[in-house]
Amino acid sequence: MFGFQGLTETAEISLGVVKRLNDATQAITKLNESLRLAPERVREGWIERAVLAEAVSSARLSGDYVIPEDLRLVAFDAYDGPISNEMSRTADLLPFLRVASRRSPRQMFTPLRLVAMTRLRLKAKSGTGFQTSWISAGQREQRDFDDIRYGLEEVFSAENVSRWKGIPPLMAAAEILYLWNTSGCDEMISPEAGRVLASAWLARSGLTEKAWVMISTGFHEDVFSFSPGPDSRWHRKFARGVELGCLGTYGLLNRLEAAHRAFEEVDFSMRSSSNLPRVVDLLFKRIAVTTTTASTELGISSRACANILERLLHDGPKIKERPVVQELTGRSSFRVYGIV
Repeated sequence: MFGFQGLTETAEISLGVVKRLNDATQAITKLNESLRLAPERVREGWIERAVLAEAVSSARLSGDYVIPEDLRLVAFDAYDGPISNEMSRTADLLPFLRVASRRSPRQMFTPLRLVAMTRLRLKAKSGTGFQTSWISAGQREQRDFDDIRYGLEEVFSAENVSRWKGIPPLMAAAEILYLWNTSGCDEMISPEAGRVLASAWLARSGLTEKAWVMISTGFHEDVFSFSPGPDSRWHRKFARGVELGCLGTYGLLNRLEAAHRAFEEVDFSMRSSSNLPRVVDLLFKRIAVTTTTASTELGISSRACANILERLLHDGPKIKERPVVQELTGRSSFRVYGIV
């Protein structure tokens, strides 16, 4: 065993923790390289779907149970039933997580910049989801921003950031989550923001290009393991959760790549001017598509979009006898399509 200057002065890294850190690092590297080499539409589609899974898992860590298929329709304003408070809160997370997965990690680690980001979220128009996902309700007065600034300065002090650069990135990310809770930032801002910043640190350290590690996802099946603390037990739990999350989202990437290959193998016998390839691209990049959204985004008629989507539904590629493109609502009108 050997010592390190980490969560506590007396913390040590056991061989068991080292193995967990190595396993998690390998899983992160595998996911990052695969995403980097993936076709653009597959990578963009992965972000959309991984963010959906991360939002569901974040809700679970907060004690809320949300069905992913329902969230997909709620996020697309295509859900028929009443929307619960839990579902609404989870849907509010999606824009925040999307932005975080595309933002440069170097934009996230100075307290003043984080406070500025917090202010921008509060000024965002209603319905963007940033008000509830980035900062807790009620933190709107100047003294609240002062408390937030003090909390952020405690977590992201120059001393802490300097120390994190000298220890394994996963251990630094684990410490960010521990300090996020003990400083009160989890209540003043949000617990989800802390997990995003921990993922962003992994990207800043060079393990990933962007904040592609979906931390909550790895704790979905064992929420009680997510218990940030000042000792090696938390390092081990955190590394294992990160590994599981990366393995799960890597499986998602594999399925999208399989769908991509299936489309490449199908001969639709189309004219060179056909809009079908553009609709297929949109199906990859969005978690759900309707004739209206396809028409608006692609600039083609609703009738043409409807014909293409129905053709893909009935004559499109299959994987293990299951159509790649499916209708998500079971309705005969106002239909919603997606790659499942």
